[in-house]
Amino acid sequence: MPATRAAQAALMVYLVLVPWAPALWVDRTGHDTARVLQMLLWALCGVALATGGGQALGGRWARWAGLGVLSAALVLAARAPQPVWAGLEVAMWTGMVAVAMLVAELARRDGPWRRALAWALLSAALLQGGLEVLLALLGLLQGIAPSAGLVGSGYDNLRFFNHVQTLSLPLAAMAPAWLERRRGAEVMALVALATGGAALWASGGRATLAGLLAGAAVAALFSGRAGRPTLQRALVALPLAALLYGLVWHWMPEWVGAVPVSGPESAQGMGQRMASGVNDNARLALWGEALAQWRQSPWLGLGPMHLAQWPNPRAMHPHQLLLQGLAEWGTVFMVAVLGLTGVWLARRWHQGRTLAGADRAAATGAWLAVVASLVDAQFSGNAVMPVSQVWLGVAWGVLQGCTAQPVDTGAGVLAGRLSRGLACALLLAALWPVLRQWPDLDARLAAIWTDHFVHRTQPRFWSHGELFVPRAASSAAP
Repeated sequence: MPATRAAQAALMVYLVLVPWAPALWVDRTGHDTARVLQMLLWALCGVALATGGGQALGGRWARWAGLGVLSAALVLAARAPQPVWAGLEVAMWTGMVAVAMLVAELARRDGPWRRALAWALLSAALLQGGLEVLLALLGLLQGIAPSAGLVGSGYDNLRFFNHVQTLSLPLAAMAPAWLERRRGAEVMALVALATGGAALWASGGRATLAGLLAGAAVAALFSGRAGRPTLQRALVALPLAALLYGLVWHWMPEWVGAVPVSGPESAQGMGQRMASGVNDNARLALWGEALAQWRQSPWLGLGPMHLAQWPNPRAMHPHQLLLQGLAEWGTVFMVAVLGLTGVWLARRWHQGRTLAGADRAAATGAWLAVVASLVDAQFSGNAVMPVSQVWLGVAWGVLQGCTAQPVDTGAGVLAGRLSRGLACALLLAALWPVLRQWPDLDARLAAIWTDHFVHRTQPRFWSHGELFVPRAASSAAP
């Protein structure tokens, strides 16, 4: 299936290179560049599904449930005040599911493509952490002390980098299981975890750290003897990460007399953020606003993405996935989705406990990543930002592929074809508004800064965040 292989190869390239590599030659924000590349990847994944990719995943009930959820999501988008933007939000989630299905197909059995994915995961995590440490060292050579605000190369916000780390670090710990624990893979994983852990501590990513701790606890309950190597890699890397952080971010700046930076780049590290309540208070305000908007339409919601319909001085999403879902999608839809997700997770746990060997070790890392992402989503926008959305699809797909039992591919054929065709059509159609808006993004961002007197980007779909609404509607909104 050439389309499936093309989509899987493009996914691996995206994981390794985005967002830092395009930032070297594209004169746009990292968020916007990553978004347009993501939409191109989504379209390719849609074509792969329509031509047979991920066919052996899910039985009759799963296929009919998928068709029902997608159909309901499109209905909610059609009734939203701005259906095109709502449709783009549906496309975001559809693309994540498409990626998960294609990754699950790779994760099901050993082979060159699964090994290629493992090397891609290791390379991506190694570049993420290694580049941050390298840039900190280069700054020290110029007399500049590293700080939290200088972490996250290629990202508009260092928190977007943390969202990705929530997933990339556990997957890096897992990847050697697919490579027969080769020495080179073990070394890459150790360096990636050590450098990535140091960058995480330097950036002060509290939600990511909390997610990883919770994920490690669940993974330890799941792992068994066969899954322990995945957790052991993380434990061995932990003191190395702490040592590297202390060396590069604290002791070396003092030794060389480096000067701390001032301004936005002097953002707090982990220790200061633990004692700070500024961001906590902002989140409480955002959560209160989301609850108030949910009360406006509790059953069917405001419309997908429509928390970003009006200007907000804080953010265009509430940094809490459940509240965002309730406000935008409504109670009926969210209860159904949460119920299906709970059943899926229970089946993954039950079937995964029968695994042994490399599959059990890989599933242990996948559980760590999935649980960490769920915890992180209660305090952040990891399900909103483009790069972390791609990584979410990968992590959940790995869990599905490692733990799913063979199914009857002839069951629910009609539902499967309808849902795949509908998903492909949606992901291809989503390219039209995206490519039309791409040339004018800079002018749009400048206009929003002028109209609403904001001094930083407020990302949602694009870095300007706010939906394209008439100025009169914006001023009349609550």
